[in-house]
Amino acid sequence: MNKHIIGLLLLFTISTIFFACSDRGNTIAVNEFESSAGVYVNSHEFDEELGFCMFTDVGKFRHLTYRIYVPPGYKSITAGAPYPVLYLLSPYGDTDMFYISRNLREIADGMIASGEINPMIIVCVNGYNGYGGSFYGNSFAGGKYVDAIASIQGEPTTGSMIDYVDAALNTISDSRFPGKGRANRAISGVGMGGYGAMRMAITYSENFGSVSAVSAPLDFDGATGNGGFVELFQQILQNANPATHAEFKQLDTSYSFPLQTMIFAAAASFSPHDTDYINPEWYPYDWQNPTAPQQWNSDDTLRITDTLTYFEPFGPISSMKYHLPFYYNTGVAGVNANLTYQPIWSLWLDNNIESILADYPGALDTTDVFLMTTADARFNFYQQTLDFSQHLTSNYPNVNLDLNTYSGYEGYEATGERFFYDILGDLLKYHSDKFELTD
Repeated sequence: MNKHIIGLLLLFTISTIFFACSDRGNTIAVNEFESSAGVYVNSHEFDEELGFCMFTDVGKFRHLTYRIYVPPGYKSITAGAPYPVLYLLSPYGDTDMFYISRNLREIADGMIASGEINPMIIVCVNGYNGYGGSFYGNSFAGGKYVDAIASIQGEPTTGSMIDYVDAALNTISDSRFPGKGRANRAISGVGMGGYGAMRMAITYSENFGSVSAVSAPLDFDGATGNGGFVELFQQILQNANPATHAEFKQLDTSYSFPLQTMIFAAAASFSPHDTDYINPEWYPYDWQNPTAPQQWNSDDTLRITDTLTYFEPFGPISSMKYHLPFYYNTGVAGVNANLTYQPIWSLWLDNNIESILADYPGALDTTDVFLMTTADARFNFYQQTLDFSQHLTSNYPNVNLDLNTYSGYEGYEATGERFFYDILGDLLKYHSDKFELTD
């Protein structure tokens, strides 16, 4: 059996067990939150934004799951003081339990009790999918996570996550306190989640007063154009055999090779394409008959005709494929000496935070930005965070930027997210200090 299939089947089994064991709590409908502190499990359906996903055979991805921390003293949607909201996006390979398992409730409760932070509602969002992460992109095939989470559509039951949270809890929203919503809404994340947070804060800058990112992929090509992900592509290809990987179909995508799997997760979001663009009016995917031939309501931007670097996920959805942004043979037209394959790499760079910020000039001028990173971060995200910080400093002098680095202890480095619980309080305090509460 193809290693790709084995890896994803194993991942599906593990994730099924995980969700079955960890999904403790209540599923809360709008206006039905209990009048007590705690962490509540919930999910929301996004037909328009997540009606199709490349990974339908390992999960229902038009639903996003999340856990909501409600602070001590919370009464109800109509009683007591209203609260600001912090959205926390999960990192690659993890779920909405990431923050809870790192003592979010205990840390927040203690800091609120001591007066270090203001009481706030915290929404922990699950960005996990069949490859371990959605990368919070905004494409038809990979899911329009940016719109699903960060927009405001004015529809409590069918709109965005912000719409739902503001309708279900006693938040400081514009509908209750005109002009106060943005200043009392923040977004943050670790790794992939930090990328998503920054992308959402830029795309919907009118909805967030502050944003933070911890060791995140914020500069895909680095300060020189040959850093960031480019260095990771070279690492992958060092382990690939050109004789058997001409189209990359035999690359192992199991979690035994997290770097490769992470790159594939990003490709599913940044460079997917539809090979059977037949009927643009057909929508949505037939969930009741998944093995039947399907026609997608995709858009022309997904019509990539290139056949050199595509990768085809297993399962019934043979129409959808995605492209990898590198190629092993520098003699192929469009392949640079650094192994990036320009026709596809350009699609990735369109999703680079620098490019998105250029498309929304001034988006961060009135947004407080906090970056944190450690030299032991995974996937070279340390350098990407530093490079993006320098880009902001050099090109956007009006941005109110704070940059902090952290480390572990002697002989016990802060590898990956190992010491995140040490800095979680710093993130909470940063956003608490930026909130502008009502009188």
